[in-house]
Amino acid sequence: MRIWLGGNRGKVMKWSSVEKGTEFTGVFRGLREGLYGWLADLETAQGTRTLPVPLVLERQLARVRPGAEVTIKYDGMVSNTKSGRDFHSFNVAVEETDVKPESTRMAAPADANSEEVPF
Repeated sequence: MRIWLGGNRGKVMKWSSVEKGTEFTGVFRGLREGLYGWLADLETAQGTRTLPVPLVLERQLARVRPGAEVTIKYDGMVSNTKSGRDFHSFNVAVEETDVKPESTRMAAPADANSEEVPF
């Protein structure tokens, strides 16, 4: 499969210009690094959309298999109660079969000395 390594594959939008509750549905083509951060390419009925990917959205999309039908709902700006900082909030919906398994952590051996670090 050929992939584009540069250039703009679709119109990049700004989350500040999107209304709260707006949904984007299409085929997820994956995450790629852009000039100012991560971008996601989404093939929609209206053509390819290139979405900027803040950390909150990156964590959700990183679990989605490329080629999956996905819906990204923009929940607007939300304030973190601990830090008081505002951030863009999202919800991502995808078929269960299109979710990558989460990485699993290995438990330490039962006889491991808690004061020794194995590396």
